Amino acid sequence: MNSPNDILQELESGNFDGLIGLPECRWLEAKESPYVLDPLKKRLELAKDVSAMANSGGGIIVIGFDTTRHPLTAGEHISRACPFPLDLINCDQYKKILGSSVYPPLNDVAIHIFENPNRDGKGVAAIFVEGAATSGRPYLVGNVLNEAGQSIGAYFGFFERKQDVIPPVNIATIQHLLSAGQQWASIHERLLAIETNMNSWGAAQQAANSVGITDKERSQRIKDARISVGRDDSPVVYFMASTDGECDFPTLFKSRRERVVRLIENPPQLREQGFEIWADYAAEIIQGRLRRNMIAGHRLIELWKDGLFIYVAPGDEDFLGWRLGSSENPVRINNFVLAESILVFCWLMRFVFEEADPKPSAIRLAVGFESLTRASGPAILSSVPEGSMPYPYNSRSAPAPDLEVVQRAELVDYDAERLGFLLMEKIYHWFGFDSASVPYIDREGANPKLSAAKIIGNPLPESVETPGFN
Repeated sequence: MNSPNDILQELESGNFDGLIGLPECRWLEAKESPYVLDPLKKRLELAKDVSAMANSGGGIIVIGFDTTRHPLTAGEHISRACPFPLDLINCDQYKKILGSSVYPPLNDVAIHIFENPNRDGKGVAAIFVEGAATSGRPYLVGNVLNEAGQSIGAYFGFFERKQDVIPPVNIATIQHLLSAGQQWASIHERLLAIETNMNSWGAAQQAANSVGITDKERSQRIKDARISVGRDDSPVVYFMASTDGECDFPTLFKSRRERVVRLIENPPQLREQGFEIWADYAAEIIQGRLRRNMIAGHRLIELWKDGLFIYVAPGDEDFLGWRLGSSENPVRINNFVLAESILVFCWLMRFVFEEADPKPSAIRLAVGFESLTRASGPAILSSVPEGSMPYPYNSRSAPAPDLEVVQRAELVDYDAERLGFLLMEKIYHWFGFDSASVPYIDREGANPKLSAAKIIGNPLPESVETPGFN
């Protein structure tokens, strides 16, 4: 099933279990039970979810389906059907709430009820947001609540679904877009209009780019990236690549159709539902110095014109500690997430720095953790592959909340799997493990490697195509 229409056809056939195993994504969301329509805060959840789906291009919300997280795949997957008494859903009331809470009015939104084949009064439901309904974007949610749960009616919220999450657009972004007087229909087209004015800024910086990036500058840029994404006081994992000498990305500000821009706006993926490098789909030019692709509060990709790449992602259960533990306990690092994301990072950097001119002879690869120690204790890492043994078998605690490991990579004989192992090895050494304890490794040759076959099931691609700009 590859579209909302496929989902509807399966539900209409009465085969509710046919949805089991499907991952939530930009166009599919699952709810275990119907929306609670009282108090106001609960009613606004319906408006938020439906408007977010419309703002992202349409999709379907299925109601009566539980989800779970798998340790080896990103995103939540539908795990079981949970039919409920169908009198818990009042389609007219749902439509009235959407009509009074979302502006402009959402047309082409249909609510479907599907009874169990045995006609026992129970079943599931779906809210179908057709692609045609998105022509009025952006859809705003009114009656935003204050901390006491009281309506502050004149205020509004904007929500847009990204992959399987709905991060709010922060107030600074909304203010910028309104003051610019741009059309809301397409964020991508707005940024294209900005680029022409920013190109001259980048040209003024080129003279200063030849001296390389110092350790102090790298440290400051990581700090600034954390603050920009809104995770300055939350656990993070970051990936950073840079050069020690002269480097430039001359086409970084030229157009969003340039290959280097496509690599950071829509990074190539190694497998479906993998723990990849990704953020939003629009990389904004910042001060004529970098492009930033960000989902506020979640993750960020930056590429600096002078030769620095940064990826910041959650260091907690939303990424690095995927599916394992909770915020009340120490961060338990999912070693499969760690291994796959390092592999993707090492592989992707080869293609990013091929776009540099002048091209560096070597790059500096770094993986870092920050703020991983919680009140409940330091982060935990196991040497046993995820899914093989129950937690906390053969686990050790981090000696400190922060870490950065670095590996120099010569581009003439670049080997992403070998580099991935060397970075993983240094992380495991820091936790107190020896090299033989690092999981997901191919040890058959003289030089151990982080095994793409064990992680993604295939060799690493030797080339990548960048998705076109729409």
